[in-house]
Amino acid sequence: MAKEVRCDELGIASCDFVARGETAGDVVEQVVQHLHSEHDIDLPDADAILEGRVGDNPNIVGSKEEFLIIERLRESLDIEPMGGSVPPKPSIGKPTSS
Repeated sequence: MAKEVRCDELGIASCDFVARGETAGDVVEQVVQHLHSEHDIDLPDADAILEGRVGDNPNIVGSKEEFLIIERLRESLDIEPMGGSVPPKPSIGKPTSS
């Protein structure tokens, strides 16, 4: 099934660019290239985004805006880090005894 992401879905107003591809990787590569050439936004390379190497910290990426774009991109394409899903976050409070 083909995948696609529109630039405005990523928070870029007034841009009608649509990246389409057979895989999430195809789409991410197009988005990274488009954002760099048309919007002067430098994201990490597609592999880093696909593998989740950008982390969940906006300080790792160049700016908070770039971090939000990556989050939206990963969410739009249902991208999970390679190696499986993200481990669940621990619950708050003391564990209950059984």
